[in-house]
Amino acid sequence: MKDILPSQCGKRLVTKEKPVRKVHKRIASGFDSDRGDHPWQASIRSRTPSGQTEHVCGAVIISKYHVLTAAHCVRDLDKDVYYVRIGDFNMDIDEDAEQDIYIDEIYNHENFEGSIKLNNDISIIKLKTIGIKFHQYVQPICLPSKSIKLKHDMNCTITGWGSDGSIGSNFANSLKWATVPIIDMKICKAAYVYGKSAISDGMFCAGSLDGGVDACQGDSGGPLVCSTDLGETIMGITSWGYGCGQANSPGVYTNVQYYEEWVSKTLLNSVLEFQK
Repeated sequence: MKDILPSQCGKRLVTKEKPVRKVHKRIASGFDSDRGDHPWQASIRSRTPSGQTEHVCGAVIISKYHVLTAAHCVRDLDKDVYYVRIGDFNMDIDEDAEQDIYIDEIYNHENFEGSIKLNNDISIIKLKTIGIKFHQYVQPICLPSKSIKLKHDMNCTITGWGSDGSIGSNFANSLKWATVPIIDMKICKAAYVYGKSAISDGMFCAGSLDGGVDACQGDSGGPLVCSTDLGETIMGITSWGYGCGQANSPGVYTNVQYYEEWVSKTLLNSVLEFQK
């Protein structure tokens, strides 16, 4: 694994003083990020019959050759039609940091969904490339170690180009961000939230039970990132929820730490297959 994962991760190379922000909204109606704030963010994109390209889902860079995303984003995906854009910030501008990379292979969790809707919602995409070019606008995120504990009330960051949830709304032009607290598992599984049968051990909830702070359509597959001793660490993958920003319907995220063994095995197998 040491040969696959980067020696440095979770570091922002673009630093600037930021204004104090007092109100946190959901991503697409919330804050514009500054370019370079979230250099691990990636976009899964498709080509339309007219030759245009469009954003489909988010993803996050975990190595020079791999991005992590939600399995539901790519379960029906034709890897020859879709590709991954690295280094994007404003989707309306052709930026010099952008790298459009085709997909070599998609590794969905072998037990995706099963008896629980969107259970095991995790996928690794191996890229067709000699390697992602890392620089100040493109950096890998850290994967969580066993020593890192996801605790309720921990404040973490979600990012994406998703819609604001209003009728007819489009995806955002520039990358948005918001801060969400991790919600205690007992509350997430409570009958007035999602109930025990809908939430597996591989999921967790984050956001506000009052509504208003949430991910939305187009944010799926993107990262929930927490600051840890490792650096900025991918603890969750945006997976599902009832509506966007509704009361008692917080965002549900794939618990990346829960899948640590699967991620390690899949990364190793993807490299071994490449070497055959």
